[in-house]
Amino acid sequence: MPSEKSRLLLLVKDPHWTFVSWRLSRQDMEDAIARHGGAGGQLTVRIYDVTGLRFDGQNAHSSFDVTVSEEADHWYLNFWSSDRNYCADIGYSYLDGGFVALCRSNVIYLPRDHPSDSTEETWSTIHLGNGRRLS
Repeated sequence: MPSEKSRLLLLVKDPHWTFVSWRLSRQDMEDAIARHGGAGGQLTVRIYDVTGLRFDGQNAHSSFDVTVSEEADHWYLNFWSSDRNYCADIGYSYLDGGFVALCRSNVIYLPRDHPSDSTEETWSTIHLGNGRRLS
């Protein structure tokens, strides 16, 4: 039977809140700890602003970390800016500044938090059949 893969999922709630959930395989967690050289890290979700980028893991506009409980499998995150694209890694952060990622999420778009600046009117006509229409 193949081993379970770690997964991280970001879902948009509104322009400033997201829901993040994860499932981490024990093997991936052990491998990440071994890559750093031992235990002592804190489970962390690292959020990247990747708006307009082909993200390579290093070139985000900005990022921030949220330490999460080892017992948790989901979290709600508050974002500072709307109208942006974000993705996340989950992994272990260490006091020496190191971060070892377990897996990366999907990219999401947080919609803007204000009405459109466009004031141009647009009208549509819906044809209902039998010569009737709704305007």
